[in-house]
Amino acid sequence: MNFIKLLAYKIIFISSAFATIQEGIKNLQHGNISTAEKIFSDLANEGNAEALFYASQIKLFGETPDISEGLELLRKSASLNFLFALDALAGYYLHGEFVEKDHHKALIYYKLAADRGYGPSQFNYGIMLKNGEKTPLDLENAFVYLSLAALNQKDLDDLTQDAAFYRNEVAQKLSTENYQNAMIKINKIIKTK
Repeated sequence: MNFIKLLAYKIIFISSAFATIQEGIKNLQHGNISTAEKIFSDLANEGNAEALFYASQIKLFGETPDISEGLELLRKSASLNFLFALDALAGYYLHGEFVEKDHHKALIYYKLAADRGYGPSQFNYGIMLKNGEKTPLDLENAFVYLSLAALNQKDLDDLTQDAAFYRNEVAQKLSTENYQNAMIKINKIIKTK
């Protein structure tokens, strides 16, 4: 099979999966949980990261929760670098929801999603580094991630204002050298996107 045909099949498969995911989300919105669960389960069995995420949330928050299976699905989605899954796992570890509280794991998952450009994770990772509560205090990197969050209108909308506020708060505590280092990091990250 030549490259063009292979690419065409892949595009058809991706667009078909997208339409199916949208159908599952629509069913969730209308309260048809069992139909949505079936849709997501079928795609999850094919290794679709987004479907794994939605299936995990149904298992975790559904009428008859199955925490073990929900976490397994969520971890599979996160292993495929699905940003919502990485962020959700970070939040669960941070708050001790479904898993034992572990600030170190929360920090790791937030950073993974933040480095891939996900605004909520950029914000939360920056706040964790800023506060240094049960995590290392790192004002330089807090400034970096809060700056990125402040620019991430697509993901954060009005929360970018909060990110800018905290970024400015951190900036006042940085030495000139730390500020310059942070600006270099920000520019490198922005250029790679």
